[in-house]
Amino acid sequence: MHSFVKIFLAVWFAGVVTIGGFIFMSSIGQALSVDGGDNSHTNIGIIVPPILLAFGVLLVRFGKRLGRGGRNIHPDVAEKLLRRHKSEPVAEMIILAPD
Repeated sequence: MHSFVKIFLAVWFAGVVTIGGFIFMSSIGQALSVDGGDNSHTNIGIIVPPILLAFGVLLVRFGKRLGRGGRNIHPDVAEKLLRRHKSEPVAEMIILAPD
Protein backbone atom coordinates (compact mmCIF):
# COMPACT_ATOMS: atom_id res chain seq x y z
CA MET A 1 0.00 0.00 0.00
CA HIS A 2 1.34 3.42 -0.94
CA SER A 3 2.42 5.66 1.95
CA PHE A 4 -0.02 8.43 0.91
CA VAL A 5 -2.90 5.94 1.13
CA LYS A 6 -1.79 4.84 4.60
CA ILE A 7 -1.63 8.44 5.81
CA PHE A 8 -4.99 9.28 4.24
CA LEU A 9 -6.67 6.27 5.84
CA ALA A 10 -5.11 7.06 9.23
CA VAL A 11 -6.46 10.62 9.05
CA TRP A 12 -9.84 9.34 7.79
CA PHE A 13 -10.30 6.81 10.58
CA ALA A 14 -8.97 9.21 13.25
CA GLY A 15 -11.45 11.85 12.12
CA VAL A 16 -14.36 9.46 11.94
CA VAL A 17 -13.61 7.97 15.35
CA THR A 18 -13.03 11.28 17.15
CA ILE A 19 -15.44 13.69 15.48
CA GLY A 20 -17.98 11.08 14.43
CA GLY A 21 -17.77 9.38 17.82
CA PHE A 22 -18.44 12.66 19.60
CA ILE A 23 -21.40 13.43 17.32
CA PHE A 24 -22.72 9.88 17.67
CA MET A 25 -22.50 9.89 21.47
CA SER A 26 -24.08 13.33 21.81
CA SER A 27 -26.88 12.31 19.43
CA ILE A 28 -27.52 9.15 21.43
CA GLY A 29 -27.61 11.23 24.62
CA GLN A 30 -30.01 13.70 23.05
CA ALA A 31 -32.24 10.92 21.71
CA LEU A 32 -32.43 9.30 25.15
CA SER A 33 -33.16 12.56 26.92
CA VAL A 34 -36.72 13.41 27.83
CA ASP A 35 -37.04 16.67 25.91
CA GLY A 36 -35.40 16.06 22.53
CA GLY A 37 -35.89 12.77 20.75
CA ASP A 38 -37.73 13.89 17.60
CA ASN A 39 -35.04 16.09 16.06
CA SER A 40 -33.88 15.12 12.54
CA HIS A 41 -30.33 16.23 13.40
CA THR A 42 -30.30 13.61 16.13
CA ASN A 43 -31.20 10.89 13.64
CA ILE A 44 -28.48 12.02 11.23
CA GLY A 45 -25.93 12.05 14.07
CA ILE A 46 -26.85 8.47 14.92
CA ILE A 47 -26.84 7.15 11.34
CA VAL A 48 -23.99 8.94 9.51
CA PRO A 49 -20.90 8.23 11.69
CA PRO A 50 -21.32 4.42 11.58
CA ILE A 51 -21.87 4.64 7.81
CA LEU A 52 -18.63 6.63 7.41
CA LEU A 53 -16.74 4.08 9.50
CA ALA A 54 -18.20 1.18 7.51
CA PHE A 55 -17.35 2.95 4.25
CA GLY A 56 -13.70 3.26 5.30
CA VAL A 57 -13.49 -0.42 6.25
CA LEU A 58 -15.19 -1.54 3.03
CA LEU A 59 -12.95 0.74 0.96
CA VAL A 60 -9.83 -0.91 2.41
CA ARG A 61 -11.22 -4.43 1.90
CA PHE A 62 -12.31 -3.67 -1.67
CA GLY A 63 -8.90 -2.20 -2.49
CA LYS A 64 -7.11 -5.24 -1.10
CA ARG A 65 -9.40 -7.52 -3.08
CA LEU A 66 -8.67 -5.62 -6.29
CA GLY A 67 -4.94 -5.80 -5.65
CA ARG A 68 -4.93 -9.50 -4.78
CA GLY A 69 -3.25 -11.74 -7.32
CA GLY A 70 -1.61 -8.87 -9.16
CA ARG A 71 2.07 -9.00 -9.92
CA ASN A 72 4.40 -6.24 -8.85
CA ILE A 73 6.67 -5.32 -11.75
CA HIS A 74 9.82 -3.34 -11.18
CA PRO A 75 9.64 0.00 -13.05
CA ASP A 76 12.77 -0.81 -15.09
CA VAL A 77 11.27 -4.11 -16.25
CA ALA A 78 7.98 -2.41 -17.12
CA GLU A 79 9.83 0.24 -19.12
CA LYS A 80 11.76 -2.42 -21.06
CA LEU A 81 8.55 -4.30 -21.81
CA LEU A 82 6.85 -1.15 -23.04
CA ARG A 83 9.80 -0.19 -25.24
CA ARG A 84 10.07 -3.67 -26.69
CA HIS A 85 6.36 -4.00 -27.47
CA LYS A 86 5.72 -0.39 -28.46
CA SER A 87 5.21 -1.17 -32.13
CA GLU A 88 3.20 -4.37 -31.60
CA PRO A 89 -0.62 -4.45 -31.72
CA VAL A 90 -2.57 -3.90 -28.52
CA ALA A 91 -3.97 -7.46 -28.56
CA GLU A 92 -0.49 -8.90 -28.10
CA MET A 93 0.24 -6.53 -25.22
CA ILE A 94 -2.91 -7.62 -23.39
CA ILE A 95 -1.52 -11.13 -23.18
CA LEU A 96 1.45 -9.77 -21.18
CA ALA A 97 -0.79 -8.06 -18.61
CA PRO A 98 -0.94 -9.66 -15.14
CA ASP A 99 -3.91 -11.85 -14.31
